[in-house]
Amino acid sequence: MSFLTEILRKVGGFDAKFRYHQDETDACSGFCPGYMIVYEERLRSVMSGARDPTEGTGFSGTSSCDISGTNDAYLVHKNFGENVAFPAISDIS
Repeated sequence: MSFLTEILRKVGGFDAKFRYHQDETDACSGFCPGYMIVYEERLRSVMSGARDPTEGTGFSGTSSCDISGTNDAYLVHKNFGENVAFPAISDIS
């Protein structure tokens, strides 16, 4: 994913609370009215130096799935808050 720097700055950049996953989705959800997200299949981006998402967490047993789930929950809570109802654990069968 690629962003124009001026627009990314307007939405506050990337939220450092996201570890490895969902930071781009969060940035997109904050875009200002009048801008649009466009898929351009001819463009390619290269990401290098991606670190292990558990690096520096202090949780040696933490998996990428754990971090992805945490990021997903944070994304929904941050961007949709009270508009999303979560069932109680006891209600899930």
